[in-house]
Amino acid sequence: MTILCDTNIISELVRPRPNENVLAWSSGVSLISISVITLEEIIYGLSAKPNPRIQAWFE
Repeated sequence: MTILCDTNIISELVRPRPNENVLAWSSGVSLISISVITLEEIIYGLSAKPNPRIQAWFE
């Protein structure tokens, strides 16, 4: 199943210690999609606070 996720879900999943409930939910999802708005929010956030691990996801 494909799920369209907002920025808050993506941000939670990349945290060093993500919320257990979000991890449990995401384990049942086979494909996560994001909107162009979410992508731009992530790019904007990475420009303010670079994170090579997250930036590698988008290369």
